[in-house]
Amino acid sequence: MEIQGGGPTIGDNVYICTGAKVFEEIQVANDVIIGANSVVNKSVTENGVTVAGAPAKIVGLHSSRPYLNKRLFENDLRK
Repeated sequence: MEIQGGGPTIGDNVYICTGAKVFEEIQVANDVIIGANSVVNKSVTENGVTVAGAPAKIVGLHSSRPYLNKRLFENDLRK
């Protein structure tokens, strides 16, 4: 069976909330928050923003970093 098409490309440290849908062959930049129940049908090219809604649009300039495990960003994980 041949697989055609592809899915979205998700950047680093992207926080996708419950119920969000990311469609098509779009790109999501780094440090983005995708709000709950949002429908992302266009690329999110700006780093460190929050998108929400149906269709999703930029609603804030909040990075995902405070919501992710801080240990992900430490160089020495043995601490």
